[in-house]
Amino acid sequence: NANTSFIRSAHIQNGAIDTAKIGDLAVDTLKIAGNAVTVPLFAQGGGMPGLAYNTFIECCSVSGYFNNSTFLQFSGQLFINNAGEGGHIELQVRLNGNPIGTRKFFAMWFVNSSHSFFGGVYMPAGNGRFSLHARTVEWDASWLAVAGSALSVMGVKR
Repeated sequence: NANTSFIRSAHIQNGAIDTAKIGDLAVDTLKIAGNAVTVPLFAQGGGMPGLAYNTFIECCSVSGYFNNSTFLQFSGQLFINNAGEGGHIELQVRLNGNPIGTRKFFAMWFVNSSHSFFGGVYMPAGNGRFSLHARTVEWDASWLAVAGSALSVMGVKR
């Protein structure tokens, strides 16, 4: 086409483009209106036959490398798919093995139920491993079967 130019490589310090079609783009930091775009982290865990009494079991985890220190928001969810009387559930999110948030759910019956909690944490630059753990507390309800779990982390500038 006589109206197109092919440029194999270029260094542009400052430029303006009205319209662009980009097949593959790589940038160090993507900003929209001066704010860095966040990269979410997400993990989903499968089913487990039962929770342990007073002992946390890891349900799922996600890892990432963080170029800069930042404040992160996290959420953890646990899905129970069987019914029965008794048992309280405690969920805990850990960062590099250290607890950063714990929430207890009081209930007498768990029937196809979902339990979620949210929190925030300061993350220094470097490697980070977030993990979601669950257990039963107050009395043994280890018969509670886990249908699935999820863990998400937002505010990640990597």
